[in-house]
Amino acid sequence: MVTAGVYMVARLNFIFALSPTAMGWVAFVGVLTALFAASIGFFQYDIKKVLAYSTVSQLGFMFIGVGVGAYWAGAYHLLTHAFFKATLFLCSGSVILGCHHEQDMRKMGGLGKLMPVTRWTYLIACWAIAGFPWASGFYSKDEILWKAFTQESMSFLGIPAPWLGQLIYFVGIVAATGTSFYMFRSYYMTFTGEYRGHGHDHDHDHGHDHVPHESPLSITLVLVALATGAVLAAVIGIPYAWSGSAPLLEHWLEPALPAVVHFAEKSHATEYLFQLIGVSAGVIGWVFARALYKDGQSQVPARLLERWKRAWTVVYNKYYVDELYQATILRGSVALARLCSGFDKYFVDGLVNLAGAIARVFAELDGAIDRYLVDGAVNLVANSTLSAGSILRRVQTGRIQTYLYGALVGAIAIVFLNFLLK
Repeated sequence: MVTAGVYMVARLNFIFALSPTAMGWVAFVGVLTALFAASIGFFQYDIKKVLAYSTVSQLGFMFIGVGVGAYWAGAYHLLTHAFFKATLFLCSGSVILGCHHEQDMRKMGGLGKLMPVTRWTYLIACWAIAGFPWASGFYSKDEILWKAFTQESMSFLGIPAPWLGQLIYFVGIVAATGTSFYMFRSYYMTFTGEYRGHGHDHDHDHGHDHVPHESPLSITLVLVALATGAVLAAVIGIPYAWSGSAPLLEHWLEPALPAVVHFAEKSHATEYLFQLIGVSAGVIGWVFARALYKDGQSQVPARLLERWKRAWTVVYNKYYVDELYQATILRGSVALARLCSGFDKYFVDGLVNLAGAIARVFAELDGAIDRYLVDGAVNLVANSTLSAGSILRRVQTGRIQTYLYGALVGAIAIVFLNFLLK
C-alpha cells in the first residue's frame, strides 16, 4: 500500500515520459519529501517513529527515481528498501520485545551485548540504508541520484529546466547524509553504552526480569534472512560502469519499464566520483552519529538541544504539520460542511418548503373549484333531472280514465285555441 504510488508511476512511464513538467514535479516533490522526513527523524526518540519517517524519506528517493525517468532504479530502490526496512522494523520489534514493550531509545542502550543477532542485523540494515557499497541500498540510491544529475530534459512550471536534475541531486545528497545520521543515531542509542532501562526490577504482572534478552529463533532467523537479502540484492544492481553491461534488474524489467527517457552521457570517471560522493555522504552521517551518540557519553546533543530548544521543538513535533492540517484542512472542511448544511437547511429546504406551500394553496383552490363549481354544476343537472322526472312520473298513473280525461281536455284546449286564433 505504501509503495503503490511508486509502482503506479513506474508502470505508467509511457504517459509520464510525455510530460517533462509532470516528471519534474514528481521528482521535485520526491526530493522535498526525502529531505523533510529525514529532518524529522533527527530528533525522534521512539525507535518505530524513526523508522516510520525513514520510510517516508526513502519513498521520496523512489519518487526521485521514477520522476527523473530512471523507472527501473525507482523500482530497484523499492525492492532493496523492502529488505533493509523489513529488517529494521523487525529488529525494532525484537528490541521492543526484549525491553518489555519499551520504545523510547533513551531508555535503551547496551543492547548489543544482550541481543547480538538483533544488533548485527540492525547494523547491516543501517549500512544498506546509509548507502555503503557492501549492501544493496548503495546501488539503488546511487543509481537514482546519478540519473537525477544526468537528467537534463525536465521542465518546471512549463519552462525547460536542465538545472532541476542537478538541484535534485544535491538536495538528495543532503537527505542521504541525514539518513545515515539518524539511522546510526538510532543504532548507537539502542545498542551501545550501558542499559538505561529499569535495571533488574521485577515485573510482577508479567513475571519477567526487566533485563533485555535476545528474541527467539522464530524472530532471529527471519532477521538473518532479511539482512542477507539486504546484502545480496546488490548483485542485481551492479552498475554498468563496474561490469560493462546493464544491471541485471534493469535488463529484466526492460519490457515493462523501457528506457523512454534519455540521460546525458558522462564518463565512467565522473560516475566513480559521484559514487564516492554518495559513499562519503554515508560516512559523514555515520561519523557524526558515532561522535554524538556512541555509548551515550557525549554532552553535545544535550547542549545543542538546550541552545536550539525552539527549533528542536518545531522539528520534533513534525513542523506542526498535523496541527496545521487540523487548523486548516479539517476545520475548514467542517466549517464548509456546516455552511453547506445551513445553506441546504435554510435556503434550499426553504425554497422547497415554499414551493410546497404554494403548491398546497393551489391544490386547495383547485380542490374547492372542483368540489363546489364543477361538482356543483354536475349535481345541479342531476338534481334537476331527478326533480323533473319526479314531476313527470305523476302523469304516468296507469289509469285509463285519467288518460281519456287528459285527451279530452287537450282536444277542448285545441279547439278553443283554434277559435281564438281565427
